[in-house]
Amino acid sequence: MNKIFWSSENVEYLIKNFENTDTITLSNQLKISPNSVSKKAKTLKLRKNKDYLAQMVKDRNKIINSTRVLPPNRNLTNENLGKIALQYKTRYEFQMSDSRAYSVCCRRKILDTVCSHMINKRFSIPQLFLLEILKILFPISQIKYNDRKEIKPYEIDIFLPEYNLAFEYNGKYWHKNNKNDNIKRKLCIEKNISLIVIDENTKDFRKDIKTQLIDNLIYINNLCGSNISITEINNIDHNKLHNSINNQMVDEIDVKKIVSNYTHFSDFRKYEFKTYEMLVRFKLLDKYTKHLIRSRINWNVENITKLISKYDDYNLFIKENVNCYKYIMSHKLNYLCTSIIKKSRNRWNETLLKNEIVINKYKTVSEFCKKCSGGYKFAITNNLMFECKQLILNNKI
Repeated sequence: MNKIFWSSENVEYLIKNFENTDTITLSNQLKISPNSVSKKAKTLKLRKNKDYLAQMVKDRNKIINSTRVLPPNRNLTNENLGKIALQYKTRYEFQMSDSRAYSVCCRRKILDTVCSHMINKRFSIPQLFLLEILKILFPISQIKYNDRKEIKPYEIDIFLPEYNLAFEYNGKYWHKNNKNDNIKRKLCIEKNISLIVIDENTKDFRKDIKTQLIDNLIYINNLCGSNISITEINNIDHNKLHNSINNQMVDEIDVKKIVSNYTHFSDFRKYEFKTYEMLVRFKLLDKYTKHLIRSRINWNVENITKLISKYDDYNLFIKENVNCYKYIMSHKLNYLCTSIIKKSRNRWNETLLKNEIVINKYKTVSEFCKKCSGGYKFAITNNLMFECKQLILNNKI
């Protein structure tokens, strides 16, 4: 794939027009693919302006509402809006299914209230794990998740209003040299909010969360007037927490409906990648897709040995069985290739070498070396390169 080079004029044009022009139009104007335009805008940290986004939402809602029949003259009181919102699991689903009610909630500034039962699709499993632990430790208290009211416009991962206590989980990837973290700390101090930060120190986020909660346990107990013990935290069952998170985030009926549309696993992964990604994150992929037909071979020593025995040429084996070769390398099973490597070295003779060059019509020595490395090595070892070069020259004629 050819690399796209952005001229300084194109970059200036993108910076000037990106905020109020759609990506397809920019792509046509710059004669660069939409994907490249999007990537460049992301690199330059460009954003669409609020007016453009608002108009885009209005246009989309008009299209949606023109094809949807909703009850006329609904009594959209705050109470009724809350009941409508309860039918949906995400804000996106709410907006797409009933944009009229969603817009009313936005105008009345009650969207956060009516959507408080929803979890943002851009979720973090460690954050949800921490949330479930705090629900066990503070069963009666109100706990807010991804709250944006207390330190506007910044977000607090988990907030307990009763104790003015906040928790942040800082993953290494998202919070490395993140300036917003310092701003959040200052705003929390100004608002008299006690902030406890849980850092990702190891690959096991569950261990990190429990360890750092225990480290802050005396402070938490003093602040909240609670009597939480170290044993209580250590005895929390990981499996129960994961099951609770799965039940919130994964709708079993919806997932089964989606998966039932496919026979082959590769098609499911290709056309339902978001669902596939979600199941992978929650380690539920086998549970829902075990019955799908997989073209993928489960490699083992026996299968690999049988496959290798069919070949005399090591390079041909690699070319036709890339996935098998990658498996061999990644699992350090190189010893299985010893026999085919020996065959490749011993199979060459002068007649075979000449036939190889004539039949495949190699036109340069470098092409011969690249496509037939075994024959090239044999020619070098047995001083046959002069004859090979003559045959290659004849191929050019």
